[in-house]
Amino acid sequence: MRSRLIPAVLLSALVIYLIGIYTGWYITNNQMRGADAKIQEIEGKLNDIREWTTASDQRTCPILESQFQNQVKELSLFWSALPPKIETSDVSDETLRSYVELEVEAYFVGESLEQQCGRKLNLVLYFPKRGDANSVEAGRLIDKSGKGAMILTMPVDVNSTVVSALAKSFNITNFPAVRTCTKTLTWPFTEDELSIAISECNS
Repeated sequence: MRSRLIPAVLLSALVIYLIGIYTGWYITNNQMRGADAKIQEIEGKLNDIREWTTASDQRTCPILESQFQNQVKELSLFWSALPPKIETSDVSDETLRSYVELEVEAYFVGESLEQQCGRKLNLVLYFPKRGDANSVEAGRLIDKSGKGAMILTMPVDVNSTVVSALAKSFNITNFPAVRTCTKTLTWPFTEDELSIAISECNS
């Protein structure tokens, strides 16, 4: 009797194991599909804002600014949902790179909106290294000091030539770094220094 039970127990364990593998694959696959769909959605809305910006007048500026701010929030939600290190994430490298490059696209759309409407949106570019202790501390300072600013996060350890080129255009070679409308701060910097740099872009 005992000899018959052992194969049955092993078979049950194998079935449970395979179900676990399939469930993990299914969840991961759906997460990636969801991320890719969100990328397309945000990209489409940014393109709409860009097109409306070129043809808009001052009356439509508040609407476009609100829509733009919503897309920046959507991008920030993506990063906050990821684990501290990219290598522990189930999201593919291609998806991560697409999100990072959407941040760059959002920056240029925001710049166009600022020029067209004649008002500063207080765009702040944050260049961290994910999982890096200094970047974690810099991110904490940004959370405290960045109220009212639109933070665009562009991790430099996601292999993107677009992000590298943007950082290089501001002569940023050390990370983590923050770029406001007037200056670049590279680590180490204090909460007061960051607050002053961000507040200068509100005026």
